[in-house]
Amino acid sequence: MAHHVAAALQEAHAREDVDRYVELFDPASTWITSRGTLIVGRKELADYLARVMPGGLAGGSVAYRVAHARPAGDGAVVMVIEQEYRRADGTLKEVGGQHRHTYVVTTEPAGGWSIVAGQNTTVAVDA
Repeated sequence: MAHHVAAALQEAHAREDVDRYVELFDPASTWITSRGTLIVGRKELADYLARVMPGGLAGGSVAYRVAHARPAGDGAVVMVIEQEYRRADGTLKEVGGQHRHTYVVTTEPAGGWSIVAGQNTTVAVDA
């Protein structure tokens, strides 16, 4: 399931599709941006992403990879997904090129899922 979450996020982000990205989150989800801003609910998330997502890749690409996943009680999974931003020439962006996202995802018996909480952390490049 973690790989499905990562693939869905990557596809929506790569297309800079704010609506599809937001649909992956629970209506009452919480999200903390890499700068520490608390976002609550799909409306706030959509407003935020509409400001930062379109044009953000500037001809480059983004990739999501599952780094860790484990059950967290009935119907919940905690996962860490690593994100990389690459320029059009394929090189990793030096500043802000790597992020680590922690998600709490709820699952449904029929196989559906939604992100109920998330935290985005920029990975610092050691000097």
